[in-house]
Amino acid sequence: RGTEMMPRREDGSICYSDTHYRDTWTAMEKLVDKGLVKAIGLSNFNARQIDDIISTARHTPVVNQDPHLGAIAQKYQKSPAQVIL
Repeated sequence: RGTEMMPRREDGSICYSDTHYRDTWTAMEKLVDKGLVKAIGLSNFNARQIDDIISTARHTPVVNQDPHLGAIAQKYQKSPAQVIL
């Protein structure tokens, strides 16, 4: 497991995915349909992206994780779930 928050190329530049998040959401919905997962959610999405997903989703996102939650959890040496509670 790496220590970088984002995957990087050898030259240090960030390696972004060519896959659109809507395609990823559709694939995750198929996992719900097959019963392989019970729920799916979002993390680090802005309001426009959330609206975009909701407008086409067959399965409503169950969670929208705040992008700052991880930092807060780390500060207090707790898991994000513990911080939410």
